[in-house]
Amino acid sequence: MALGLSSCSTSRKGVAVEVSGRNGRSDDGQRLTVTPADKQLHVSTQRLLAEAESWLGTPYKYGGNDREGVDCSGLVLQVYLRALGISLPRVSAEQKEFCVPTSKGSLHPGDLLFFATGRKKDSVSHVGIFIGENRMIHASSRGVMVSDIAEGYYAVNYAGAGYVEAYRAMLSVSPDVKTEPIPQNTASANESTPQPVTVAPPSTVTPPSTVTPAEASPTQVQEKISNPDDARASVLGTIKERPIQ
Repeated sequence: MALGLSSCSTSRKGVAVEVSGRNGRSDDGQRLTVTPADKQLHVSTQRLLAEAESWLGTPYKYGGNDREGVDCSGLVLQVYLRALGISLPRVSAEQKEFCVPTSKGSLHPGDLLFFATGRKKDSVSHVGIFIGENRMIHASSRGVMVSDIAEGYYAVNYAGAGYVEAYRAMLSVSPDVKTEPIPQNTASANESTPQPVTVAPPSTVTPPSTVTPAEASPTQVQEKISNPDDARASVLGTIKERPIQ
């Protein structure tokens, strides 16, 4: 197994970082993919892994912080900052203290793995980003690549794992909530479309006729019937006396 000596933190002295011929490449020489088999990843995880994958092949540079050259803690810092806007400490030991501790069995893609690769086995000097399926992406002496964390070197020098609390908080928010556009100019299901109203001209209604009592004709007026004595007196009163011849 070939070993590469390099620094993966910003400490003054270099530390040993194991790099095998398989790290970052498959047996046929093709570069390994970062994306795990799980296709149902949260959008924040997808962004994080896509950013990490874009750094594959970047050369290693002690203290480096850009695509011209980067070290392990610089890679983690840049991936989190560019993908999610989360700022992390610059060195791997401080990144471990910044994270919430977790176990290997509870790792989620995007969480961090820490290793003590120097002479002090209680001092963190290397960090990688877990990408699923027992793999991590990290900056080794051969540059940014993918490695199997079950390999002997990493298993022996494993110093813990942790997650960034702000990142895990993002995973608790569903990315699938969609706001449907409000339909414009449409009637609701309980309303009918208003129809034009035709106003009919007012109909001619003959007002009820005022019934005027008919005037009584002279023939229809009946005189008051008097008793016989009154009638006789009335007749006699109208008779004019005529001279006797």
